[in-house]
Amino acid sequence: GLLLNAILALELRGRVHRADVVAVLAAAPLGVAAGVALLTHLPQAVLQGVLGITLLAFAVQQLLAPKRAASPPSGRAAPLVGFLSGCLGGSIGAHGPPVIIWYSLQAWPKARFKGTLLTYLAMSGCVVVAGQAVSGMVTARVLQLAAIALPGLAIGAWAGRAVYSRLGDHDYKRAVCVLLIALGASLLLRALSTL
Repeated sequence: GLLLNAILALELRGRVHRADVVAVLAAAPLGVAAGVALLTHLPQAVLQGVLGITLLAFAVQQLLAPKRAASPPSGRAAPLVGFLSGCLGGSIGAHGPPVIIWYSLQAWPKARFKGTLLTYLAMSGCVVVAGQAVSGMVTARVLQLAAIALPGLAIGAWAGRAVYSRLGDHDYKRAVCVLLIALGASLLLRALSTL
């Protein structure tokens, strides 16, 4: 995922809202450290379950809410979003959801949303992987599984690119919500299966 995010971020580098990437990314390293420490005190299933429920609630609310012109949230919350992203990345390897939620609340066209999100994910992914490597979480088995996942990642990237080009801004945000529902349900089921 880190490799794909980096490639796509380079392709969309002209569409990035750089100030927001910096604001969110600034607190991510502290979050990664907290997340790695949190994993030693809380079962991974609890973290996955809470994240799954949060994603489901947000995505369903966004899909069911009447379409309205709301002002985007204050940028002052960006460091908190970065901290949460780093914390989840350091603990369960899922640093994307808080930022996906945050950026989907912005009044941006889909190209800016995607470019900014992928730039953040690529940069914070480096921080997360470094934090996990230092803590001994990146093992030969993890690298082997990542290599096995590469063909599926390539197919998914190809399919995503095909769908992306056919969606307008509104439909793109709806598609993001549907994907968040799928991710939230997957995390929740995984958490429940380990309890």
